[in-house]
Amino acid sequence: MRAGARATEFLARGGTVAETAASTFAATFADAPASILADTVMASAVDRAQQLRVLIYSADLGGGHDAMANAIKGELLTRFPGQVHVEVANGLQIGNPIMHRLMRDGYSAQLKYAPGTYGAMYELATKPGIAKFAEKASSAFTGRRLAEDIARRDPDVVLSTFPQLTGTLGHLRADGRLKVPAIGVVIDSDPHRQWVSALVDDHLVLNPKDLPRIASFGTEAAPITGRAIRPPVDPRSFEHYDVAAARAEFGLPLDEKVVIVSGGAWGLALPEAELHRILRDTDLHLAIATGRNEQAFNHLKATFPADRVTPIPFTREMPKLLAASDGMLTNSAGMTTMEGFARGRPIVLYRPVPGHGVDGAEALAEDGLATYATSPDTAIAALRRIEAGTDADMLARVARGRALFDEGEYASDVVMDAAHVGSTRSGPAPT
Repeated sequence: MRAGARATEFLARGGTVAETAASTFAATFADAPASILADTVMASAVDRAQQLRVLIYSADLGGGHDAMANAIKGELLTRFPGQVHVEVANGLQIGNPIMHRLMRDGYSAQLKYAPGTYGAMYELATKPGIAKFAEKASSAFTGRRLAEDIARRDPDVVLSTFPQLTGTLGHLRADGRLKVPAIGVVIDSDPHRQWVSALVDDHLVLNPKDLPRIASFGTEAAPITGRAIRPPVDPRSFEHYDVAAARAEFGLPLDEKVVIVSGGAWGLALPEAELHRILRDTDLHLAIATGRNEQAFNHLKATFPADRVTPIPFTREMPKLLAASDGMLTNSAGMTTMEGFARGRPIVLYRPVPGHGVDGAEALAEDGLATYATSPDTAIAALRRIEAGTDADMLARVARGRALFDEGEYASDVVMDAAHVGSTRSGPAPT
């Protein structure tokens, strides 16, 4: 029986993702008889030599690449306990430490101080000829060290959640240095062409409507293949939380509508004037997620009234914070937005970063999943619709976002099937 079929028979029991992925492995077996628990513990202690080995390369440019890598790892360990060993590693840092520092620090500085320059670079870098050159250059700069790292770890399948690393894996497959399947995980909506490579074995996208978008980057001789998966998110995104208790934990009011304002892991905040306007034109309480931006946290704390604004520092409890909220205003179409879809909260995308951020926001709006506010006026209008809680279009978008998690394949099934191929070391490189 194929790995995917075994997992479905073991866990799905005919239910939806809300029933099968809602809990961690421990919670799934919390009420099981002692004999079953003992068997489970024995299974989890299987000699590592008998486990399939999965390597996931990520990069710490923002938080989305790492979040996706860890979500896939969590799904694998939850749905295939004892059967798989998973490693997540910073492939960009391993491949080329100097390139890693330049890209990470340069990206952060651009978004904070000169976002327009990033947009211009994005437009240039995604042109076909330049994108192809960039893929070859990235492979030249990172390929040797990544090949050595892969040989040392000896995985059965390698994944990438970062575009330049996907291209490098493709070149390693093509020249024979990577003998096992390589899979690119595309976390952006309406992704740019550097997310994909005709040389890897497969791509995973989070939205079925992105399949024709990535296919458009291929040719008859070098097609781009992909599969739509149920977005891997923190399984706590499906758990029931007591809203009053969750709000108390974050210091949020019990009797007001609460909207999360999120600027990603780096806490890229809205301009102060726009925050004041939201407070003036709505009765919403703002839970402003400042990420790792301690300066923004302290400034908000000192500047805005505590009865209207609660700054939230970097937290690993975003599923609980979403449960405590009535919706989210965010600049990112990434993992936090996917967790918002899973929780069934309306998402308003506003002031996305130039380039991939704008493309992603436009795509999610076009696909009927989120609302894209393109001006302060439309942002206020969208927030008022969240405040009312009765807008038919917004409720329909919430339902479509939630439905993403009841359709498509599980990433873990695709990965385990590829790992079984890789474990034979007979998987052919793509042609």
